[in-house]
Amino acid sequence: MVWSVAWARLMVLLTIQWGSEAKLVCYFTNWAQYRQGAARFLPKDVDPKLCTHLIYAFAGMTNHQLSSIAWNDETSLYKEFNSSKKMNPKLKTLLATGGWNFGTQKFMDMVAIANNRQTFVNSAIRFLCKYGVDGLDLDWEYTGSPGSPPSDKQCFIALVQDLANAFQQEAQASGKAHLLPSTAVPAGPHCTKAGYEGDKIALNLEFLSFMAYDFHGSWEKNTGHNHPPPHHERQGESGAVAEFNVVGGRTPLAQALSGSPF
Repeated sequence: MVWSVAWARLMVLLTIQWGSEAKLVCYFTNWAQYRQGAARFLPKDVDPKLCTHLIYAFAGMTNHQLSSIAWNDETSLYKEFNSSKKMNPKLKTLLATGGWNFGTQKFMDMVAIANNRQTFVNSAIRFLCKYGVDGLDLDWEYTGSPGSPPSDKQCFIALVQDLANAFQQEAQASGKAHLLPSTAVPAGPHCTKAGYEGDKIALNLEFLSFMAYDFHGSWEKNTGHNHPPPHHERQGESGAVAEFNVVGGRTPLAQALSGSPF
């Protein structure tokens, strides 16, 4: 099933697992409701058995607190999105915050101060529990890259640790399953090296997703598969472009995670 109308982001996943089951992570976008005709896509159009984890994109941030964006997120779409679990009890739903259009400034301001991070974490727990969502996906594009200072690499580690600790504490207090922390990271080696330390975030995440759809795109003069067989550079590619594939994309982040106990 091709989810072009839903912008279901089926990524090449590097999965950090508490258990042994593989994960197939999909995204639903709340702006798909504005498309016309057959391209219009709503949560009720999602096949709940297609994926193991379904992520709603995107939530926002107001005064360092998790918040909705679309006018009908809280009145209807969240409920409809989360009801997919009725048809597939094993499905896990997450809410993503960030995205390319979100920018980086709000993330920068939030992670820079411990109190701001705590405000965000507390609001995330309240928000997720209110709407029955199973976890939070951080989609900061990108930590430590232009517009984000190098210090944000360490601030992001602190944020992930704060989330994981708070989610565990909430589970112990409520007696419910712990909320799932995850993140999406760029596949390009220059971005992952600048913004992420895999060995320090791995143990605090349920999983992370490489944005492998950015290996190739409309900015190029020729077409290229995002997941090119046999997964290495094409003839004539050199330099940074030669790393934009599954083999070449084994970034410092991926290499660090490959040695993890998972």
